[in-house]
Amino acid sequence: MSAELSRTNLVPSGYSPPELLDSSRYQPGPPMPEDKSGIAWRRYLGALYRYKWLVILGTLLGAGVGYVAARSAIPEYEVHGTVWLATESAQGQSSGPIRPGRLLNMSSWPELMNSFTILDSAARKTRLYVIPENDTPRALFAAFETADKFRLGHFELQTDAAHKQYELSAPGHVVLERGTLGDSVGLQFGIRWAPSATDVIKHAPIAFTLTTVREAAIDLRSRLLIILPNESSLLRLTVTDNDPSRATETMSNLLNEFVATASRLKSRNLTEFAKTLDQQVNYSAQELRSAELALEDFRVRTITLPSESNGSAIAAGLEMTRDPVLQHYFTQKLQLDSIRNDRESLERLLAEIQTRQVAPLALWAVPAVHTQPELSATLNELASKDAALRSALQLYTEQHRSVIDLRERIALLTDQAIPQAAASLAETLRRREQDLQGRVDGSSREMRQIPTRTIEELRLRRNVQVRQQLYTMLKGRYEEARLAEASALPDLSILDYPSVPQRPSRNKRPQVALLFLGAGFGAAVLLALLLDRLDTRFRHPEQATKDLGLEILGVVPFIRATNASSLRTEQAWQVTEAFRTIRLALLPPHVSSGARLLSVTSPASGDGKSLVASNLAVSLAKAGFRTLLIDADVRRGCQHSIFGLREQPGLTDYLAGRAALDDILMRGDDGLTVIPAGSRGRRAPELLTSRAMTGLLGEVRQRFDSVIVDCAPLNAGVDAFLLGALTSDLVLVLRAGVTDCRLAEAKLRLLDRLPVRVLGAVLNAVRTTGEYRYYAYDYNETPPPLSRRVARVTAPLVD
Repeated sequence: MSAELSRTNLVPSGYSPPELLDSSRYQPGPPMPEDKSGIAWRRYLGALYRYKWLVILGTLLGAGVGYVAARSAIPEYEVHGTVWLATESAQGQSSGPIRPGRLLNMSSWPELMNSFTILDSAARKTRLYVIPENDTPRALFAAFETADKFRLGHFELQTDAAHKQYELSAPGHVVLERGTLGDSVGLQFGIRWAPSATDVIKHAPIAFTLTTVREAAIDLRSRLLIILPNESSLLRLTVTDNDPSRATETMSNLLNEFVATASRLKSRNLTEFAKTLDQQVNYSAQELRSAELALEDFRVRTITLPSESNGSAIAAGLEMTRDPVLQHYFTQKLQLDSIRNDRESLERLLAEIQTRQVAPLALWAVPAVHTQPELSATLNELASKDAALRSALQLYTEQHRSVIDLRERIALLTDQAIPQAAASLAETLRRREQDLQGRVDGSSREMRQIPTRTIEELRLRRNVQVRQQLYTMLKGRYEEARLAEASALPDLSILDYPSVPQRPSRNKRPQVALLFLGAGFGAAVLLALLLDRLDTRFRHPEQATKDLGLEILGVVPFIRATNASSLRTEQAWQVTEAFRTIRLALLPPHVSSGARLLSVTSPASGDGKSLVASNLAVSLAKAGFRTLLIDADVRRGCQHSIFGLREQPGLTDYLAGRAALDDILMRGDDGLTVIPAGSRGRRAPELLTSRAMTGLLGEVRQRFDSVIVDCAPLNAGVDAFLLGALTSDLVLVLRAGVTDCRLAEAKLRLLDRLPVRVLGAVLNAVRTTGEYRYYAYDYNETPPPLSRRVARVTAPLVD
């Protein structure tokens, strides 16, 4: 064969062994797909599959606990009742300052039902504060009563049928009381209970617990459902209890107490309403009396004062002048104006007479002159003297004595008598004007107060009228309230009375069983995931690819077989295809020169690195490659036992110079050559660091196409690190369920500092199910029978 072809294809020219790679037959397992969801679902599913018995056990345990809990779960019964609520009150239709209306708003009735006034009473009447134990019938406590203060806690009543005695004890077998059957039990502890001796003996021992009435009421409120639909007058009640008879009795007591409480509240409301109206009636009577006294006092004080038609209505316009007061006022006003005009005219004429502008007889133009006798007589005398003078001048001359006397008399009248009389009349008019002006002013002030007094009187009359109407209305309302109080009816009535249910409305047994079943399954799943998370051993492909950063070269399946005859067809194909895949991954066709040197190791012992190395060497040899397997595990090498060869001479003997190379090369089946570990000793690991080891690798590189070096585990010392540096390439074997990932990660960090190329990882003893199903192998024909050597090499892989 040509060297170039041998170096390029690593296959001898013209050689076609039965297990050469054939693309028509070989179907390598697909690469493991990436999990793009961000959650390692395959890892979780793999953990659940690995701990499936734990999950099954937890689920079964949860199912068993659920079955027991379901048997102890007591069915619940529901009792229903309906109350009709009045939407309008007869008194609410009346008017007035206070309207009682409905007792409560529609939305307040559920709150009244939830009040402790009703709940406490119902709990006490139903004796919910007594909790029988150990299936003690509640009928024994039908006559059970307590004082206002009683002892709380657990009690147990035991009997001595022979001596007709009973013994009441507390927890811890503390005897509280002893007595004769038929007597009152627990009287000194606030318990008033005298059960019949026959019932006590029949159901002894009797255990029960006493709680407060308020605690029982709170528990009742938690089991009470109240529904009041919008725009509805029907209040629906539902009580849930484990005892149908007690639930019915509780509902009856609730309804009766609800109606009784509403009736008491209604009666109290009407009583308070009547008291309020009585107070308002008294107050209104006092106000009416005060208003009447105020009107009376006002009329007494103003009876002598002028008024507008004596308090009657006055028409507009001239009708007001018909009032005597107004007529007198305006008469005085006219008189005052007349006197003022006469005085002013008289003073003006008197001044003109004195200046000779007018004649004295012009005084006749003043009306007041006609009412003045003295001045009127003087003016008449002047007029007669003027007439006599004119007559005398017709008969006589100016010098005649009669003419002279007449002229002297006229001059005296004109210059003295008339001015004096006119001045006297003017003074008289002035005094009359001043007096009349004072009286007019007084009358004017009195008249200005008339509207104010009139309005005040009308206000007082209206006040009396309003007070009288309010008093009359309140008095009537008070009488109505007294009548309603005497015949008060509640604003509700019971529409549906409760009846004892025959079937439970809610049975929690299936739910309890499913709950515990789910809880057991969930707890088992969580425990399995937690154990998987805490487990540092290699379990999942992601631990090799993501955590350790290694490429998966192949997967060796887990097979429970000890010899070739016990291997099934599928198992034989799985072993064959597994090492075909590893062989293809490690010896690609692009290698150009020399043999391929490869070190095989594992993080610790027991990972199967020797078995993987031996199987890989056999696969390469069967494929036609000149293959050399070197057992470099000088501490615990076992390749000689795998292939049935002698242990000495071996590698250590050659490195120590005690044997030649041809002496240690041992021929195996299918053209495989094996170098055993050789003699063991303390200096054996140090021989690996000698130049002889480097020379050995250089010489075998020329003789063989591929050299597989089985190294000691990484945790055994520096052997694997040194051999990996000499061969440059290293394969790490990880065994599922055995390899410690933390140890592997630590050793890989040390390898990063050396000139070693870690080609990848071979996963050993893996079950090709679950997340490893992507590494499974397919086959379409019957595989060739495994030779004795292949079976011997393959079988121990699963140990």
